[in-house]
Amino acid sequence: MHAITVPGANSIRLKEHGHILVFVVGVVRSGTSLLYALLNQHPGIALMYESDVFGLPPFLSRARENWWLSRAELWNKSLSRHFGDAWPEALPGVGDARALYRAYAAQKGAAVYGEKCPFYCTKLPRLARKFPDARFIILRRDLSEVYGSIRDAGKTNRWFARKGMFCRMIRQQNGLLSGCRKLEAKGIPLLYVDYSSLVDDTEKTMREVCQFLDLGFEPKMASLLGADFSPIDNVPHHSHLRSLEIRHREKAEIDAPRLRNRVGRFQARANRLSAGGRVASESCPEPSFAERTLFHVAGVYFSTLDQIVRWIYEAAPAPLLRQYRSLRGGFQTGATQ
Repeated sequence: MHAITVPGANSIRLKEHGHILVFVVGVVRSGTSLLYALLNQHPGIALMYESDVFGLPPFLSRARENWWLSRAELWNKSLSRHFGDAWPEALPGVGDARALYRAYAAQKGAAVYGEKCPFYCTKLPRLARKFPDARFIILRRDLSEVYGSIRDAGKTNRWFARKGMFCRMIRQQNGLLSGCRKLEAKGIPLLYVDYSSLVDDTEKTMREVCQFLDLGFEPKMASLLGADFSPIDNVPHHSHLRSLEIRHREKAEIDAPRLRNRVGRFQARANRLSAGGRVASESCPEPSFAERTLFHVAGVYFSTLDQIVRWIYEAAPAPLLRQYRSLRGGFQTGATQ
């Protein structure tokens, strides 16, 4: 794990009013839920869990500011998950994401606020423009483990069993790599956390996270004992969190050799780009331009389908959407590990 903290023009605003805004981002099933739970063990940190309030294009968000809270609740029950069923009374005057994050942190008296969300992998530059004082914690995990975990979660969760999950994963990974390079170039504070390091030496990793956030280390951050899982659905693919054990799960192998090799090629490219693009992989070739283009286009296609669903939730009549939710059996949060 290593941190990139470049004190540029934004550094003056990093401690505005004694508060620090942070986003925790990683590809789905990369371990962000574990990191989220450990971070929120600190009394000075209160991050929201996948509120996904930036799922809309900026022009739609601006046009609908007066009802974005109610639509956020309708989309993924974000407000009731974090504030309880009385959330309308708990959020007087809240009209934007920063105010929402601060309102959640105020319940705990925390100075570090923000959100963990894997769906922001392709939105890092947009977040940095909107919040020039934000810090970013990026979680990295080997793609073969990520995709194996996706397939394993798909056995009990239909969201992960959808067609095109591999393409979505590659789209998120590419967006994350590209976004991080852009943030680095602008001197935005970034901390890279390796999933294996988080599991193998949790205390050391969390100490480095605290240093990045200008906080003193709290010993309970190295354990899940007493962690608050209330914003996270109690579903099978999160059972390891509630077991309170921080350990490597049994690796879900990718059986098909062709698919396993493809994942390896994209991981080799990710390794090179993560190292600054200087060293090519010697153990595995990278994907060809044609292969990269194919999966980029497919990833954009499936991501667009997902975005259309989000647009529908912003525009369709609320009673109709509530009825649809009830027929589907409700909403499940937590696309990540």
